[in-house]
Amino acid sequence: MATKLVYDVKTKKTKQVEFEHTPENPRKFEIQERLQAIIGELKETDYKAIKFAEGHYTQEEYKPTLNTRQALRDEYNALEKELTTLD
Repeated sequence: MATKLVYDVKTKKTKQVEFEHTPENPRKFEIQERLQAIIGELKETDYKAIKFAEGHYTQEEYKPTLNTRQALRDEYNALEKELTTLD
């Protein structure tokens, strides 16, 4: 039994779902799973980015979220690059 992180649109949260699957390329599968999880994590903080852009948060208030989002984007880009080498 494997688990997969999926983004639930109704609850706006990432959750784990169990399923039966044996991937042909486990690393590729693992990367694709993590990419989906990162997208979900970024979506969870989109509202803060919008609030900051609209001036509802100061730079100081938004900085932790900004750092987290940048780290997620960096991880996403690195995994996406690695994924192209697996094809």
